[in-house]
Amino acid sequence: MNSCHLKQLFILLFTLLTFCATADLMLPPFFCYEPENTVTGDCGRIRILGPLLEIKNQQKENSQINISPIMSLKQAEQKLGLDILWPFFMIRDEGNARIVWAFPFFHHSTDVSNTHDNYFAPLVFAGKRPDGTPSWFVFPFAGDVTDFMGLGQVRFLLFPLYCNSKRYGMESHSILWPLIGWATGKSEEKFRLFPFYMRRELKGVRVNESYLWPLLSTARSLQKNRQGYSFFSFPLGGYEKWGSLTNRSFLWPFFTWKTNADSSFVINAPWPFFRYGQGIKNESVLFFWPFWGRSVSEQTEFSFYLWPFIIRLATKSGQHRENWNCILPLYWHQEKWKGDNPQPISNRHHVWPLFSVEQNQDSQKIESLSLIPFNKIGAAYRLYSPLFRFFSLQKNRDGFYLDLLWGFFSLTDTEIISKWNIGPLFSREADSSRAKVEYDFFFGLFKFRKTADKNSCKLLYCIEFTY
Repeated sequence: MNSCHLKQLFILLFTLLTFCATADLMLPPFFCYEPENTVTGDCGRIRILGPLLEIKNQQKENSQINISPIMSLKQAEQKLGLDILWPFFMIRDEGNARIVWAFPFFHHSTDVSNTHDNYFAPLVFAGKRPDGTPSWFVFPFAGDVTDFMGLGQVRFLLFPLYCNSKRYGMESHSILWPLIGWATGKSEEKFRLFPFYMRRELKGVRVNESYLWPLLSTARSLQKNRQGYSFFSFPLGGYEKWGSLTNRSFLWPFFTWKTNADSSFVINAPWPFFRYGQGIKNESVLFFWPFWGRSVSEQTEFSFYLWPFIIRLATKSGQHRENWNCILPLYWHQEKWKGDNPQPISNRHHVWPLFSVEQNQDSQKIESLSLIPFNKIGAAYRLYSPLFRFFSLQKNRDGFYLDLLWGFFSLTDTEIISKWNIGPLFSREADSSRAKVEYDFFFGLFKFRKTADKNSCKLLYCIEFTY
């Protein structure tokens, strides 16, 4: 089934169920239809059997069908996504690029570079490079693949018997990987006879050598203006001296002492239980693990109590700042700021698994139960959250909307309409001026409508009185 067929199926299902909904069939939580809700942004929403089936149409050609926890189909402008039993089956169509994941099969194609990849993990891969030549492997027998998982160009025969790779101007060869290998590039050379001897040279910069790894490793500088050397023997420790930096270790990684000529230093004695250090730009670290610890740098401030249960993290990057406060696994709090505005652009509290509160600059949303402690994770949120989300409250400039037990009780209050219902037992709807009010009892068996000029009453769906 290609993306065109998926779009046709989506339109057919939405049209059919919308037609059924126009018949004024309201029987929550078995069937609920809401033509428009300015608070949630839904232009049309249908729910069948509580959380199991949901179809909704939003602005900007954004529509979706969810059959929890089995299938989710979402269309947004020229993009389409299908998930079945996520994460085992996924389809993404973004117009000029397509992804299909049907574990263990993966397909990716793009019209921009005219390439495609087909991968049957982890043994078989077949694709096409931008120049039209094939890219393939049948592991472990043979292969000639380019840019697979960021590895550059790789060729192998009866892996690990022989392997050749080219990446970032360096060509590498290995025989019986990882035992024998060598590589050459414009500014770097490598040789490996594992574990007896290994050598890496950055031309004009540095030489690293290892003998009977990890028993002895050495390094020396090739720069005349920056002399340095180091030696290290695992697990005894070692000594390192590079310019103004000096590093000592004993029974690594438990006891280390790193100093710099600018008076900055870091001590581990023993790691990870005690760590202490200071820098010249107000950097500092002090850990009494697992009881308490704090580290500060120019971009990050981190602290903990009774690791890993109580954690605080504050970061900043350019105009953006973000704070995390967690009492794991029960409480998560995230705040985000932009620029010098003291008001956060996003503020989220999560008391797992009971409820979550998400507040932006002009909206607020409360959900319960809330089993996913992180920000909404696409298909996982659409497929699995509705099964446990029996309470939802949304509020913004247009009004507020409350939903309880998958539509059995709902309340909408906006500038245009005020409406609330209790299952099929009772519903009330009024316009903004309250000049028109309608009451419905027992699934339409009795209706009462009040307007500015007349009142009406309908019994048994067909007998109507006006007075």
